[in-house]
Amino acid sequence: MPGAMGLIGLAMDFQGKQAWLEDPGFMVARRAVETLRVRPVAVDAEGLQVEEGLARAPDAAFALVTPGQQAPLGVTMSPARRHVLLNWASHQQRWIIEDDYLGELQSGHRAAPALAALDSEGRVLHIGTFSKSLMPRLRLGFMVVPPALVSRFAND
Repeated sequence: MPGAMGLIGLAMDFQGKQAWLEDPGFMVARRAVETLRVRPVAVDAEGLQVEEGLARAPDAAFALVTPGQQAPLGVTMSPARRHVLLNWASHQQRWIIEDDYLGELQSGHRAAPALAALDSEGRVLHIGTFSKSLMPRLRLGFMVVPPALVSRFAND
């Protein structure tokens, strides 16, 4: 993920901007965004507490979330919380970076739909990995960006 976050940071010009990061959160994610002004936002049984994020960092450029199975707590972001987060991104012209590190391998239940699949406004950048489903040593990831952002990420 640090590679993907570096690419996203450059393409989206996030340097020096505020970011919401789940608290507790995945330590690798924290290291990947340590050059930004990270604002920890609490996670409860429904996922990232968007209202707390608004109170702590109303000018955040993006939120980095693990909605499918939050790391390390393991909660799946509720449909209501997903709706609130997507509305925040749309109305405030902010971004959501969705780290789907487990993809379809969520424990004990069918995988929840990705935030990117619910995003009708093009505000979600979806990152994931094949390391869990193919082999850990492969270290191969992917990124899905909204069509309007493709030119920012294209390698000419």
